[in-house]
Order: sequence, then C-alpha cells, then structure tokens
Amino acid sequence: MSSGPRIESQVSAVNPISDRGNRIDREKTCPVLIRVFVGINRHLGFNEYGNGKLPTEQEMHIHTWLDASLRELATLIREVRPEARRPGTRLDFNILFPETQMRGYRSRGMGEVFIGQRSSEEHRTLEDARFQIGDVLDVAIGYGSRGGPRDRDRDRDNRNRDRMDRDRGDGGDKERDRDRENRRR
Repeated sequence: MSSGPRIESQVSAVNPISDRGNRIDREKTCPVLIRVFVGINRHLGFNEYGNGKLPTEQEMHIHTWLDASLRELATLIREVRPEARRPGTRLDFNILFPETQMRGYRSRGMGEVFIGQRSSEEHRTLEDARFQIGDVLDVAIGYGSRGGPRDRDRDRDNRNRDRMDRDRGDGGDKERDRDRENRRR
C-alpha cells in the first residue's frame, strides 16, 4: 500500500460561556424562544393549559438567553404590556413544564419582581431556576400595596391577629367596632 498524503480534520468545541463568570457569551450563542403567558392579578389556571392547549390570546414571545434575569424579563414584558409599567406593580413568575404522565403542565415558582423596587429575586436567571427549552413562563401582573416578603409577612401576621380577635370575640373588624362605638356616643 502506498502512503499518500494524509488528510486530517480538526474539531474543536466552542464553549459559549465567556470568561465573565459563567455567563453566556451572547455574541456567540443563539437566543432561545420563550413562550410567556400573562395573566392580570392571577396566574392562568391549569384548566387553561389542559389537554396540550395553550391560551394563545395571552401569549407573548421573548427571544433571550438562559442567563436572562427576572429583572431583564420584566423589562421586556413592560415594553409590550402597558399594565406592567406602573411603579409598584408585581410580576410573579412561574415555570410551567410538560407533565409526562398526564396531559398538561406542572408549575414551579421562579420568583417575583416589583417595578421601581429592588428585590432579592430579581437577579435569579432562567438557568438558576432550571428552566429548560420547551418550558413556558406564566407571569401574573399584580397591583396593590404589597412590596415584597416583609409585606407578605405583615399581611400574614394581620390575618392571624384578626383570626385571634374573632376567636376571642372581639369581632376582628376594627372599622365596624369603631362605627358601633361612634353610634353609641
């Protein structure tokens, strides 16, 4: 056998992770399409996601990378949905993923962001939340005076106090009791 010129090929793996601390190099990595379903004051119900159907009338598409943070996603949603622009508005994110044994989806909380306020969860990324291609986001846009975990704890404490007041026979409704007192005078 003759030994002619050898042909060689080289294959090198290109790592899309840059040197900036495990962040995706957005110049070298293609973004993914994320289907986002938005509900006002609530997450969409599981019956709206049943039998493989998705509520397309509440759907928006976001092209982004898996290192996108909740704050970044909230900014993109605000560009399209005017109801998400008001300061103090809460965007609560859930990840929906296909249920393999039943038709439909299961849900996992991802976190929440408040417009115009800092939150401890705003830097959480899709990757941190174990978002996978094929999952969808369910976002509830909410309004009100709630401003994060401390207010949630305060609301829970107020409910518990009102429940204890009712159990003691105090009525639990301070305004009603005050009105009764004013009528007696």
